[in-house]
Parts: sequence; structure tokens; C-alpha cells
Amino acid sequence: MSKKSSSDEKAASNRLNIRPLVAMIARFSGNSRRIFILSLIMLTLESITGVLVPLLVPGYIVNYVQKNLAGIPTGSLVQTLVFVTVGLLILTMVNSLCDSLSEIYLAQGGRKVGYNIRVFLYNHLQKLSLSFHGQSRTGDILTRVTSDVAAVEDFIIKNLSDFLGSLLGIFTLLIAMCIGALQIWRPLLLRDTCNRLIPAGAFGDICLRLKPDEELGLGAVGPAAVFIIPAIALAIIPVMALITNYFTGRIKSASKRLRSSEGELASAAQEMLGSIRVVQVYGQGDYEQSLFSGQSQKAMNAALEAAGYQARFSWVMSVLAAVVTGVIIWSGVGIIRANPGSISAGALAVFIVWADQMFKPTKKLIAQWNAFGKLYASLESIGGLIDLTPEVRDRPDAITAPPLHGRIEFRNVVFSYPAIESSKKKGDAKSRPTLNGLSFDIQPGQVVAVVGHTGAGKSTIAQLLPRLYDPNAGQVLIDGRDIREFTLESLRAQMSMVLQESILFTGSIVENIGYGRPDASGADIIEASKNANADEFISKFQDGYYTILNERGSNLSGGQRQRIAIARAFIRDTPILILDEPSTGLDAESTDLVLQALRKLMNGKTTIIISHELSLIRNADKIIVIKEGQIEQMGTHDELIRAGGLYANLYAMQSGQREMLGSASPVAEVVNPQDEKGLK
Repeated sequence: MSKKSSSDEKAASNRLNIRPLVAMIARFSGNSRRIFILSLIMLTLESITGVLVPLLVPGYIVNYVQKNLAGIPTGSLVQTLVFVTVGLLILTMVNSLCDSLSEIYLAQGGRKVGYNIRVFLYNHLQKLSLSFHGQSRTGDILTRVTSDVAAVEDFIIKNLSDFLGSLLGIFTLLIAMCIGALQIWRPLLLRDTCNRLIPAGAFGDICLRLKPDEELGLGAVGPAAVFIIPAIALAIIPVMALITNYFTGRIKSASKRLRSSEGELASAAQEMLGSIRVVQVYGQGDYEQSLFSGQSQKAMNAALEAAGYQARFSWVMSVLAAVVTGVIIWSGVGIIRANPGSISAGALAVFIVWADQMFKPTKKLIAQWNAFGKLYASLESIGGLIDLTPEVRDRPDAITAPPLHGRIEFRNVVFSYPAIESSKKKGDAKSRPTLNGLSFDIQPGQVVAVVGHTGAGKSTIAQLLPRLYDPNAGQVLIDGRDIREFTLESLRAQMSMVLQESILFTGSIVENIGYGRPDASGADIIEASKNANADEFISKFQDGYYTILNERGSNLSGGQRQRIAIARAFIRDTPILILDEPSTGLDAESTDLVLQALRKLMNGKTTIIISHELSLIRNADKIIVIKEGQIEQMGTHDELIRAGGLYANLYAMQSGQREMLGSASPVAEVVNPQDEKGLK
């Protein structure tokens, strides 16, 4: 791309552009579009009434005083004051009513748009593939869903009325100036035509009233001179646009840096809180503090930079307003001196007030310009997330999966995780091959264990089956059909998974166990808990099954969390079960209880086990040994031991470790206090 085209794109991105906001409102307003139309009508009426007020004060009053001073007969003073007062009262009431109604309508519309965006993003994030979540920072995503959506919502509620009202106000004022000049120009044109075309003496009285004193120089300034004032107002619009564009680009850039810094701050705080035990144990509080302080400093600098541009913007516009007002005063006085009676003092006062009002909307916008910058950054951030297409999604012709029997086949499956790009050399990163032409099959009800060194591709197999990822090549089939033929929801509804990390949600134990089956009865939940060896410790809690769990179940021990996860799989009762290192990291007693529960859970189900726990995998119907994404060995435990090779070596290593532990002098077992006490 040429330098010119890139600079053009940069300039275009820095212009004041409301199209992204309009597109966002149009997309997420839903059935609230009528509300936005009503608010626009109210803002239009507010602008019109705002333009009419100066016609009464100062226009009508100044003209009345001018006529009295000139000795020209006028109406009753009381009638004049009553007319001006009543007119001013009515216009002010209508103006204020329209302003209030527009704010109410925009508040309703803004809340609805914010609600729709949040719900859409929440649903959209659940559909995005694990590759996106694996490469994104949680804090940044949370900022998009919360702070960025709130920025759009707040702008619609608090700032959009000022923005639209300002644009409508400027447009209405320009029209009013042109109409005012036209009304002045028509009698002037008539008078000038009479002076040129009507012979002296004809219609003497009329011509006498229309013909000015020759000494005052009628010909110096013609009738069209009255359009100088609206011409000045029109000419200033491009200047205002250039100045606005100049500062908009700089404020937007600073606001984008501020938005990026806020996302980093949120990610840093979330990461620190999630790793607080490691931070405290390793004494790295000062280091984490220095990192957070540096990121906070960047956010503060960006905010101060935006505020500085806003202050300079305000100063320039104030000076420009003063200059334009002065030019209009000089022009108006010059026209009056050159052509007395062409413009009344009241008309000139109205033009001056209108000119000043043209800058008031701009000043109002400047006062909230940081909201504009934040809005642009938030719209880009939200738009970038909305535009992401889920890598794993239903085909257009996908069907609901029938009841599955559990016959699984991997046929020449090739898979690579998305490349991790370096911040220095983007585009040079290569994808990491994980599975390379993998083929195997599992019969209904079989228990198959997958073993291998770390990084061999074991967990990848478990993630391809429920379509958390899709293979780059080859097929994954269930009951002889490619799983991509089924809808994701119907496919995953017939699978259960127990992971190494027991994922529990804030809420009661009942809600966590019944998570996979919302229609489960209390009896179903208790039976599942008993099968998972969880009922005993749950019953000891003061609130039993209605005990509220902390975030991630932190008020339970590791073994207790895992048994609740197993109970959740029990109650789901699906034909296919996936166990991914379900007993890793547990003490001996917890491991025993978990393994007992898992053996019950596997009964009659097609089961894939990824584990190093020999007591869990040695009785599997088939053991698949993976090395560098390919099948190294396959067979039963006894067959693989006799054959020697990788599995036998792994078994020997683990058996040797156990023998060493068994021959060691007995020591007091170190038990996590939470394991004994459960919920305090």
C-alpha cells in the first residue's frame, strides 16, 4: 500500500464520523426505532422554537424602542409587553417540553440499545471458538462487554441530544438567517425598482415614501447586500469543520490509547487477583505493583492528552466566535450607513444573536468531547468483536442429532492450533501441528484411554469430539456420520465432560449439579450426588445442597469440587463421556473417592479417558498411545506391556515412583485443612 493511500485512510479515520454510531443504533434498536424518530422530531421542534425566541427578545423590543426614539407611531406599550411576554412564555414552554421529551425518549432508546448489545455480545462470546478465547485477554473482553457498551449507552442517553440538537440548531439558524435576509431584501428590491422604473410625479406619494435621500447614497450598497450576513455564517461552516476535524483526529487517537490502556489495566488486575496465592507466596507484590503503576501511568497520560486537546479546541472556537460576531456587527453597521432603513436595529440584533447561537452548540460539544473520543474507541472495540465470525458454527443444512449410540471414529484427522504471532514479527508465525493423520475407532460402550507425553495431542482429541475445534482435514464421525452434519447444541447435549480443573459457578450446590440438566428433580440431584460420592460431605454443610459456593467453588477442597463436577456428569446421563485428567492434583483419599465415582459413571457409556492414573486406565478396553500427533501404539494394557515401547516405559516410570513412595518411611500425611473440614 502506498504512503498516500495509508495517509488518506488515516485521515479518513480521524474525521468526525457518526455513521458507526448510526449503524449500531439501527442494528440494535430493535422495536425502539420509533422512539428515536420521536426524539428527532422533538429536537427539531426545540431548534425551531430556539430560533424564534430572538425575534421577540431582542428583535421586537429593539424595534419598538427604535421607533419610539424616531417618533414613529407605535402601538400601546402594554400591548407590546403582553405580546412579547406571552410569546416568550409559550416558546419557552414548548422549547423546554421538547427538550425534556427528547431526553426521555433517548434515555429509553439508549437503555434498550445497551441492553441489546450486551445480550448479543454475551451470546456471541459463547459461540466464538476456543482459539479466540485462548489468544484474548479476559480483562480486555470484559472491558468490551461492560465499559465499552456503557460508553455507547451513556453517549446516547447523555450526549446524543446535544449532538443532534447542535447540528439541527446550526442548520435551523442558517435557514433562519437566509429567510430573514430574504424578507429584508424583498422590500428593498421593490423600493429600488420603483426608483429606477417609475417616472417622477407618478404615484407621487408612494414614490416619495420609497425614495431615499440622495445624499445618503442608495447606490453605494444594493439590495443584495443584506445577504452578506448569512453569507458570513455560511462561510464560517467550512472553517469550523476544518478546526473540528483537526482536533477530532487527535482526541480520537488519545482516546483510543486510553481505551487500550484501560483494557490492559483490567487484564492486569484480573490476572493478579486470579493468581494472588502465587503472587503472595513468591513475594512479587512490588513487581506486580510496578507493572500496574506503569500501565496506569499510560492511561493517565492519554487522558491528560485528550483533555489538553479539548481545552485548546474550546479556546480556538471561542476566539473564532468573537471574530465572527465582530465581522457581522461591522457588516451590519456598514449596510445601515450605506443604505439607511435597509436593516433595522432589531433585525441586526437578531442576526448577532443568531450568529452567537451558532457557536453555542459547538461549545456544548467541546465540553463533552472526551465522550466523543471514548465513543469512537468503544465503537471500534465493540465492532471488532461483533465482526468476528465463529470458526466453529452450524452448517446451513445442519440437522438435530438423533439419539446417539456412541460409535466414534477419527478418520485421517489433521489439526493444528492457530499460530501464536510474535509482537515483533507478525505474520511470520507458523501454526503448531498437533494431530497428523490420526485414525482410530471406538465401539459403543467401550472405554478407551489416550496416553502420551505432554503436548502429544491427547487433550486435542477430547476437544475435537464436542466440536470445540474443527479439524483442518479428515473427519470425526459418530455412528457413521460426520459430526459437522449435526447442530452444535444437539451434538453437545449428548456428551458429558469431566475436566482436570473443576469448573463450578457462583451459586448453590443444587444449581451447579443441575447445570447440565435444568429440569432435574431434587431426587435426581441427590441420586447423582450419591453416585459421585458427594452426598456425604454435602449433607454435613449447614445449608446442605443449598450451600452457596464462592467464585469457582473456592470454599470447597479440590476433591469436593471434582465430585460435584462428576455428579453434574451423572445427572446428564449422556451416551458419550469425556474424562480429561479428572484425578490430577488430588490427594490419595480424594483420588480414591473420585475414581470410585468415575467407574460408576463410565458404566454403559462410550468413554474417552485422558489420564496418567494407572488404576483408571489399565482396565480400559483399548489404550491409544499418542506421540507427536500420531498413534504410536494401540492395544490393551497387557498387550502394550508385553510389546514394550512408549507405554511400557511410561508405566515403568510411574510404577517405579510408586514403589519408591511405598518403600519410604511412613510420614504424617499433609492434608489440606479444607479437605477435612469442607465448608467452614
